[in-house]
Amino acid sequence: HGIDPGINFSDLPAIRRVVEEITQIPVHPRAPYAGDFAFLALSGAHQDAIRKGFARREDENSALPNGAANGYTNGCDGMQKNSGRSGAQYGHTEPMLDGQAWRVPYLPLDPADVGITQADIIGINSQSGKSGILWILRHSLGLIPPKNLAIEFSRFIKDRSAKLNRQFLADEICELFLDQYCEQRHLNNESLSRQKIDALDQTINGLTPGHCQGEKMLNGLDAAQEEIALALGVQIRCLEHSSHVIDKTKSLAAFVECAVEDKGESHWGVGIGPNLRAAYALSLLSSVMANEKWLNGST
Repeated sequence: HGIDPGINFSDLPAIRRVVEEITQIPVHPRAPYAGDFAFLALSGAHQDAIRKGFARREDENSALPNGAANGYTNGCDGMQKNSGRSGAQYGHTEPMLDGQAWRVPYLPLDPADVGITQADIIGINSQSGKSGILWILRHSLGLIPPKNLAIEFSRFIKDRSAKLNRQFLADEICELFLDQYCEQRHLNNESLSRQKIDALDQTINGLTPGHCQGEKMLNGLDAAQEEIALALGVQIRCLEHSSHVIDKTKSLAAFVECAVEDKGESHWGVGIGPNLRAAYALSLLSSVMANEKWLNGST
């Protein structure tokens, strides 16, 4: 109802930058709509409520005719708004143009309507829980780690945030996660002998989806475990594992917790590959390389 004034706030961050440049006055972080903290949730309880609110919205949209023709559609790089206008306060029952009211806790309007990305609404500090971590990893990297891995990484981030007395940006969270659990990225270091590095390169580069052992067809984890153990000359004991397809790239992500020769503590590893066997091989390699006790005696 009323007259459309033709004002476009679909990219409010860009408008803010222009205003700050012209006036040479920074917008206060807690200013409504345009401030850095206007849509930012740091509390673990708030983040969990927001995550569940978006999940409920996805479920509602999936029940609409033509799938998710209105509102949000699912994707590993975030949920993109297709149509409709933002609602009012949480709990407001007036329907939107697409038949849905905006009902996401702690977000008075749809952040996408003013150019705020998914990464901008979740901040991570010592108060945050695993829900915020899972949100960022899913919408930034397309990764959905298992619960126990998410809990472990959440504790790591909370401790680090408390020591540094600051919050972390989404890009920092992603980089810390990859550094912590994708140890194969640092394969060419002094932890392994040149012979073992060459064997690993040959093994991983030659991985294909299928693998036969006599008349037995091994699954992705069994085949990868056999080949990584052979290349490194160690026994690997897997405790927990999971995998999923990364929607955006269609690559496979694998998560595995394992111990080496029953020595020391178990470690999580993460791998991303073109098929399940390769992904598990990389995740196993990451887990093994994280075991410092084994590495110290491996060269």
